[in-house]
Amino acid sequence: MQLLDFPFELLLNVFKKLGSEELRRSVSYLLICKRWYHIAHEVFLSDLPITELRLSSRHLQLLPPEGSLLKNLIREKATRLSIRLVGHPSLDVSTSPWISLAEDKNDDHDDDDVDSIQDEWIVDTDYIDGERGIDADKIQHSAHLSCRPQQAWMRRVNSKLVELADKLAIFTALEEFMFESSSEQEVTPEPRWDYVHDVTLGKIIAGLPNHLTAITLDTCGTEIVPASDHPIHLCPLIAQHAGRIKTVRLRMRCICPVVFNMAIEKLAMEHLTIKLSLPMFGDSTPNVCYNAKRCFSRAKTPTASEIGFMISCARRLTDRHSFQRLRISFRDLHGRGTTDFVAWDGVADQCFYDPNTKGDKGRSWDPWEENETLQVWIPFF
Repeated sequence: MQLLDFPFELLLNVFKKLGSEELRRSVSYLLICKRWYHIAHEVFLSDLPITELRLSSRHLQLLPPEGSLLKNLIREKATRLSIRLVGHPSLDVSTSPWISLAEDKNDDHDDDDVDSIQDEWIVDTDYIDGERGIDADKIQHSAHLSCRPQQAWMRRVNSKLVELADKLAIFTALEEFMFESSSEQEVTPEPRWDYVHDVTLGKIIAGLPNHLTAITLDTCGTEIVPASDHPIHLCPLIAQHAGRIKTVRLRMRCICPVVFNMAIEKLAMEHLTIKLSLPMFGDSTPNVCYNAKRCFSRAKTPTASEIGFMISCARRLTDRHSFQRLRISFRDLHGRGTTDFVAWDGVADQCFYDPNTKGDKGRSWDPWEENETLQVWIPFF
């Protein structure tokens, strides 16, 4: 009796004895024949480290097809999903280390490792029209608009994000979700600042699974561009869908008090961190503003009264719902000399600053969530 004539159950035991690690040493182990493949493939996929998925734009393009065994396995086992973009296709292959939002508060994380990460998308080396030697002091942000691969990259990214957002709800084990659209300087072509559409982000927010326990939504590296003549106001969507999630982190270049219009009867949120302060991306940053603007505002930066109104709306939410932690960070626009970076604590109803912090590179959330050395700061509003 030949090996392939064995019943399915016996063959499966043979493959399990070989082990998934041995099968993954070479794809040729799977390609002996069709019957062999169907049995071996199940063992091949077992024990894959897919509970934590860290995706760049290139990974979005390479997701397994719908209905495949691997796609179904990811939906059943993935508990953490991180998507990180940096505004351009990169030739370097690297991914962001996962930083737990809910449980790993005592772990030490190297911010330099996070800073050095690049997005990845394999492209031709001649991916930009014209000369490469661009003076950093004379970078023209219109230059990337004529870069056809950049535009094609942006279309692919938005298309794949929408495709993924439509399927997020059926990730049955997903607990934590992180979406970061940042910006990476000193690259050619320079990063786009308009690479995420409002429809795309709206789909992601609306598609968040009900069973999520933590989310980070950080789009500080791009303007959210209307996909049509009728821009989508994202803050009401955030208020509608984020309230059921225990731990929420928000940072966008435009945000307004509407995010606090949450239905109290459905509010399960315990930890909320909003960073109005924006990171500095270098001299080439267009329309530099140190704090997030109010939605649909034409001002380059919000006034002190607008920041005060944002905090007063958050304060009204704390009157109706008890938080374990609620913090909003912003820059002191008056420049008092002691610090330019402040955090309002909604539980203590008090503003604080870290005496060791002057400026904000925007690379870490933890100091403003867990730091016990914060000192009292008198607000200007």
